[in-house]
Amino acid sequence: MAELTAVGKVVAEAVEQPARAVQLPLLPVEVAAELPGGVELGAAIEARRRGRPPGSVNRATAEWRDWLLRRYRSPLEALAETYSRPVDVLAAELRCTLLEAMQLQQRAAIELAPYLHGKAAVEVNLTGRGLVGLTIVTGQAGDGAGGDLVIDGTLVENQGDDA
Repeated sequence: MAELTAVGKVVAEAVEQPARAVQLPLLPVEVAAELPGGVELGAAIEARRRGRPPGSVNRATAEWRDWLLRRYRSPLEALAETYSRPVDVLAAELRCTLLEAMQLQQRAAIELAPYLHGKAAVEVNLTGRGLVGLTIVTGQAGDGAGGDLVIDGTLVENQGDDA
């Protein structure tokens, strides 16, 4: 029998002991823990995570927020005060018209609303009523044929050369 080359030896070893190929960055910890020998694999993935957990606030951002709120009042308070003032009092203070004061109050209320009330769910109409399927079938270029207008599967108009 012929002696194996270096490449042949590597291939023979790989066939005898196949390696487990795992892409660590793509596997969530829960999936990795379910793999054979996954306890070590899950721990390896968990150890590779860096940074703050998802959803947590950046420390510098939290520190700035706390510092600003110690020194100044919240912008949410200013919005609430703006929309809750009587329109005529706000107009007099700002030296503007009643309409401008009312528009300012509306903008303040709109900006503040998401902090007080959740956003309303978007309504999706899946009934399909009122939808019209439109198909226009045209002849091949140069064959002298016109096209058919079909709406909801019904031939509405034939524009071919029938004469």
